[in-house]
Order: sequence, then C-alpha cells, then structure tokens
Amino acid sequence: MSGVRLPATALLALLGATTAHAADPAPPLSVRRAAGEIRLDGDLGDPGWQGAAVLDQFWETEPGDNVAPRVKTVAWVTYDDRYLYVGLRCEDPDPSRVRAPFVERDDIVGTDDNVAVFLDTRGDGMTALQLRVNPRGQQADAVFNDATRNEDFSPDFFYDTAARVTDFGWAAEMRIPFSSLRYSKEDAQQWRILIWRNYPPRLPLFHPQPARPARVDCLVCHAQPLVGLSGLPGSGGLVLAPYASGQAVETAPHPGSRSETPTAKATSGSM
Repeated sequence: MSGVRLPATALLALLGATTAHAADPAPPLSVRRAAGEIRLDGDLGDPGWQGAAVLDQFWETEPGDNVAPRVKTVAWVTYDDRYLYVGLRCEDPDPSRVRAPFVERDDIVGTDDNVAVFLDTRGDGMTALQLRVNPRGQQADAVFNDATRNEDFSPDFFYDTAARVTDFGWAAEMRIPFSSLRYSKEDAQQWRILIWRNYPPRLPLFHPQPARPARVDCLVCHAQPLVGLSGLPGSGGLVLAPYASGQAVETAPHPGSRSETPTAKATSGSM
C-alpha cells in the first residue's frame, strides 16, 4: 500500500488499553440467511437486510481510550447460498468532509475514511482475512497475522463492493463469495468477525467491534465469535481474470534519410 500506511504494530498500539467496562468478551453474533434479495448498490434498504445480524456498539480508541465514539457506526451481516454480505452505515455530521480519493486497489490508507472487515474463518483467533472498502466502493485486502503483527497486502481476494456518500455520511455493501474464503468442511461453522472504522476528519479514529482488554498485544484473538453459518458450499474456487495483449506499429524517419522505418511497441495488461 502506498501513501501513509499504518503498520500492524502501530495499528495494535492505536487500539490502546481499554477500560474495565470494555474488557468483557463479546457474546457470539448469530447470523441467519438473508430474507430476500440484496442488490449491490450501496443502498441498505433491500429486503435482504431485514433481520440481518446487527453490530452497533463500537469504541473510539484513538485519541479516546475506549470511549463512546464521536460518530455512529452500524453494521449488518447476513448470507445466502453463495455469499456473505456486510452492510455498513457510517454516520458523519459533515458528509462534505468525507475523505475518499479515487485510488488504486490496496491504496486505501489510514488518513482516509474506510472500514475494514476482519474474518477469521478458521476460528482460531490467529489470522484473519482483512477486506476494506471506502466511500467510493474501492477495495484493499490483506491477511492479518496476530503472531507476527503483520498485514500482508500481496494477495488479492475476489469480492464485490458498492458505496455512496449520503446526507447522513456514507454507506457501503460488501458481497464476499464463499469461494474466496477458506474454512472447514463442518456443516456448522465457527468463525470470528471484527469490524474496524477509520474516521479521519481531524485525527484517525479507530472503532473496533468489539473492544480489546487492556495490555493485550493481539487483535484477531479478540474478534467476536460468528455463529449461525451452516450449509455452506465447499470453500475455494477458480477465478478467471481476462488478460489482453496488443501491438502498435509506428513509423519514424530514419536518421540521415527521408525513408521511414517501422517501430513496434507492445502493450499488455489484465482487465
């Protein structure tokens, strides 16, 4: 990731020490299948969000020390036969100050508005897939390792996002194919989830759900248990990425003569 990136050690430090009221472990989040269709357009009014599991208790950890955040964040989680869905409502008293420049993939940085969803699909509290989205619907993805405190942005995972800036702040939707995830063959899955919001009108503010106990140097180990997932398709799959290659031929005058010599330029890239 280019620009100002917060390394894993800084990210953990910004979580800081929590107060006693936030030290209790979060209860399991029970998720159930979507009640209807979810169209990926950044609008959270689709029938599929009705009855989705709700996460609405976040903590400000920078500059506050696990205090009530200045802005409200609500997340919804549901699923169907093919996808896990995460809906996000990120309130902002002044939507005109939302920071979301158009950037390349993985260039969503700590000084911009964004939300990261951490999914520990093995349920071991050690590593998690980190999927980010900003108010433009752009993406950044990484693997977060608690043991090394490292964010590895080299892998790219396939998932869909849509977002929009609104009169209340901004909203986003994530559609994560189960084929992009790795999990056990058990019918009843035991995962963990943590949702992290970056809110930078003045200083970066981090809102982990749930909060972490004091003086603990891990993040994924305190992610909230996610239960209720069952009957999922086999994990893993093949993603086909279209690739195009082309050649342009130009002519240029030959030095010392009036003749023209063709020169070729080859270009290629993925689509």
